[in-house]
Amino acid sequence: MALVAVGALAIRPAVAHHSFAQFDMSKTESIHGTLYVVEWTNPHSWLWIKADNGVKWGFEAGAPAQLVRNGFPRSSLQVGSPLTVIYHPVRDPRVGNGGSMITVKFDDGRTITGGASIPKSTGGPPGGGAGGPGGPGGPGGPGGAPPGGPQ
Repeated sequence: MALVAVGALAIRPAVAHHSFAQFDMSKTESIHGTLYVVEWTNPHSWLWIKADNGVKWGFEAGAPAQLVRNGFPRSSLQVGSPLTVIYHPVRDPRVGNGGSMITVKFDDGRTITGGASIPKSTGGPPGGGAGGPGGPGGPGGPGGAPPGGPQ
């Protein structure tokens, strides 16, 4: 009986959890700037823009495969493109400028939705989150690089 239970657990698909507690999902904001870095990485891609006032911002997006499914191929992200990012802001601005990307509106008229999947329950501790490669605490993010993200 124990062998059957262990076998059932072994074939069960792994379920990843990502907390969105670091973002204020009750707020939606937007900012205009120029794309200067794209981190096309799993589990979440990151877009870095330099706002019109010169301040650098980082936005967590969905996984590359999810972005492509949403009509957002890597080729659509040209460094130097002027754009507006609509996003849920970070709760704690001490981790840096940015948020969870909802939509990107390019100045040429294209609009692409490609934010990270948002679970029904965002649970987890305040300020929590995966902090993947580019996220707060990651090497490319505001917590692991100089303030403002990649240089």
